[in-house]
Amino acid sequence: VAAANLGAWEINLQSPHRPFLLGEPYVTMFGRDRAHLPVSEEQFLTCIHPEDRDLVRRCFASAEVHDTPFQCEFRILWPDGAVHWHAIFGRTMRDARG
Repeated sequence: VAAANLGAWEINLQSPHRPFLLGEPYVTMFGRDRAHLPVSEEQFLTCIHPEDRDLVRRCFASAEVHDTPFQCEFRILWPDGAVHWHAIFGRTMRDARG
């Protein structure tokens, strides 16, 4: 995983704030230090190019409603203004409480 520069992340779907937990590779992928990585779904979306935000929202919503795997490609905005393409692949996983 580290050699491929892949990261893992989680969103707590039960919390109204939808906390976002990003793994260490996202420091490099997002061009930010650990202290400035997004910690909520909304903060995550602000790191995405405005033209791609609705696409990412739809991917997340579909995975949450249908419990199906998803994939999505979008642009990330780095603090220095650079734009980088990013691809995510995910699925919804639920614990005993749903």
